[in-house]
Amino acid sequence: MDGFEFIAQALGEGLIHPFLKSIGALLRWPFLFRKYSLKEIYKKPWNGRIGGIVIAVVIGVMVYCR
Repeated sequence: MDGFEFIAQALGEGLIHPFLKSIGALLRWPFLFRKYSLKEIYKKPWNGRIGGIVIAVVIGVMVYCR
């Protein structure tokens, strides 16, 4: 089980989290572009959570509309 935990953690930190963070930053950018650049928005907290919520909503809508 130790090897699986290592692989899951590596995938989560290496692929999934940056992807969710990018989605969150791109979603926040239209609201904050006058104050901050996209690089500054990407460094701000909550981008990963916002990206995760967006993905969850999209999946929920796809399941609901089927």
